[in-house]
Amino acid sequence: MAGQHLQSVRRIEGLGRIAGEVAHDFGNILSTVSTNLHLLENATPERAAHLHHTLANALDLGTSLTQRLLAFARRQRLDPEIMNLNELVTGIEDLIALALDDRISLHIFPASEQLAVRLDPGQMESTLLNLCLNASQAIEGEGNIWVRVVPSGSDMVSIEVQDDGRGMPAEVLARAMEPFYSARPDGTGTGLGLAMIFGFIRQSGGDIKIHSQHGHGTTVRLLIPLWQSTDCSEVMKPAGRILLIEDNMQDLAHARRLLGDAELIEAKSAEEAENLLRDASPFDYVLTDLHLGNDVAGWRMAGEALRHSPDTVIAVVSGHMPENMPEALAQSGRVVSVAKPLDHAALARLTELKSTE
Repeated sequence: MAGQHLQSVRRIEGLGRIAGEVAHDFGNILSTVSTNLHLLENATPERAAHLHHTLANALDLGTSLTQRLLAFARRQRLDPEIMNLNELVTGIEDLIALALDDRISLHIFPASEQLAVRLDPGQMESTLLNLCLNASQAIEGEGNIWVRVVPSGSDMVSIEVQDDGRGMPAEVLARAMEPFYSARPDGTGTGLGLAMIFGFIRQSGGDIKIHSQHGHGTTVRLLIPLWQSTDCSEVMKPAGRILLIEDNMQDLAHARRLLGDAELIEAKSAEEAENLLRDASPFDYVLTDLHLGNDVAGWRMAGEALRHSPDTVIAVVSGHMPENMPEALAQSGRVVSVAKPLDHAALARLTELKSTE
């Protein structure tokens, strides 16, 4: 009981530190916004342009801080894709090498076999770049960074980023992934780098381990689940006529990339979709956002699609999906609810459902 109480106290203290740092940073941002808004009231046109620039910078800083906190809290928006991990790691080698000091040698070791994972490629590349930059900052003078892709059991793979830098004392290692904690001697850094990586990897179904000893370097090990198949080309995609109903341009572009060469017809509003469902030939698949504008129209789109073609397979997609779909749609056996972002696993699920006809 005493151990549990001590752990609870430490957790509360940690949350208190995080809350204090967040309040401090956002307090500075709000102070900048308030001051510049006040100065704008009597500013000359030239002065106003400068004040608007300062306000824009403050808003960008607030947005960046929010995104980093969401990453740590495992609530950031991810666009996962099924990919060959070896190709991703070797593909970013040149970018990492350019970012490192000339005195630091980078060594990349892909796995001997093909390993497929489901990750957000942009976030994964950013993670590897940040880990290598962190490693370089721990190296004084000449040194080495090794990046290895290593199978870890039957269902996991690890990426190990190792350096021969100064390593971390035990007290620093214990707080390394704590948000806003930075042990850099020059006082720079937000203290959110490893916290963001931790959040991204955990949100992706994996884990992160750090081994370090003062004076003997550091190894960061990212554990990532393997995709069910080791061949990325085996992922099933819907074939036939597909109606995509989406009013968010970013989500629309993401869906286009996933669907590839499919015969795709797009609608950006409920009214446009209803016209297509009524006047066009039946669709094999309908993928619709749940929220279109201010209307929760996705269920209605699904019902319309079934009314015009009972063989259509329908996915209602949302980042805020209710626990249950309407009973009539659930009983049809042709409608599935899918969490955003849309991914290959959801497409495979639709293809499988279509194949049961």
